[in-house]
Amino acid sequence: MPHRREDNNRVRFLTVEEEKKLRKVIEAKWTSHMPEFDLAINTGLRKGSEYGLTWDMVDFRGRMLNIPRTKNEEPIHVPLNDAAVAALRVVHDRGDGRGRVFQSEKTVSRLKTGDIGSTTQ
Repeated sequence: MPHRREDNNRVRFLTVEEEKKLRKVIEAKWTSHMPEFDLAINTGLRKGSEYGLTWDMVDFRGRMLNIPRTKNEEPIHVPLNDAAVAALRVVHDRGDGRGRVFQSEKTVSRLKTGDIGSTTQ
């Protein structure tokens, strides 16, 4: 019998107090990372999906993130509210609008075409 995929999605919201504490620490130590935090709390993206984002997945006009493959191997379309769009615009204005939206130690190099999980060129 084939193994069925388990739906392990969970919903977790930060309390107002938790968000305030996190913002205070990020603003004090890593101000340039505030857009990453804003996008995360306004979209609910998993870390892997957020750091796998490329600019071609961002639809500013349609206010949507179009992620072709998530951890669960499913495509998702995430609506963007004003705060998420503002966070993405800040990052877009810092760079050239190509490649990955956010960089991390694991995603320093560009994404291979069509390969969400790849970190090499």
